Amino acid sequence: MVLLEIKDKELFDKVKKTISNLVGFDCSQYSDTFVARRVEVRLRANSMDSLGDYNALLQKSEDERKSLSKELSIHVTNFFRDKEMWLVFKDEVIPTLARLKQEKKLSRVTVWSAGCSSGEEPLSIAICFLEAGIQRLTVNIVATDIDPATVERAKNAEYEEQQFREADPKLKDRYFSDAGDGLFKANPELLRMIQYKAADIHAFRPANIDIIFCRNTVIYFSLTAKSKLYGDFYDCLNAGGFFIMGKTEVLQGPARDKFQIFDPKERVYFKE
Repeated sequence: MVLLEIKDKELFDKVKKTISNLVGFDCSQYSDTFVARRVEVRLRANSMDSLGDYNALLQKSEDERKSLSKELSIHVTNFFRDKEMWLVFKDEVIPTLARLKQEKKLSRVTVWSAGCSSGEEPLSIAICFLEAGIQRLTVNIVATDIDPATVERAKNAEYEEQQFREADPKLKDRYFSDAGDGLFKANPELLRMIQYKAADIHAFRPANIDIIFCRNTVIYFSLTAKSKLYGDFYDCLNAGGFFIMGKTEVLQGPARDKFQIFDPKERVYFKE
């Protein structure tokens, strides 16, 4: 495709500037190939083959800006994706953190789900804490995503059967209620643990975090953006805190020498 070859760099840069200014999506943090592919989807949807025409459409159409924003922030997820990692989290990470908190005579645990998409990840985190059965911990999960519409879907917390395909059926029965029309809604005990927020992962910097989940979110980020982000994650974590990344992802930049390995296979790291 002509677009993917990005032959007219000047015009493509104009489109990226429009996206950054009007859509609110910082293209500088992502590879040109990723941005081009997402724009190409919207070109096909509008039966267009001209970047210039599409740039003009973006400038005048709020509906198109919303459609492109959704395309740029698209995620594919489900409950307990990569089941082996969730077993490590429940059986090893949570007990280790609980012991550290007990030694320090602390009980509050703060988790950041960075790139929470439609909410399956933060709900999976909440379920793991409840299943771990450590009563003395008070858990607060901060769940962020760049797309406000996606965050609203997460807050609604209704899911189809297929989104539980990697979950133990007993967990769905225990923590979700039948909402009708083939949907299952998360119970209040889960939702009370989660604070949802629309936020750009590059700008949002919570403090005193004990665990950061950022899985399959940064795959299209530039190497520079990844390096800075991982360094920021390290700074956000409390001593003894954990960082959990996607199985196909690799630490970049100075963070590689700062984080200690907890489970290399499941990409779990910790801050001494």
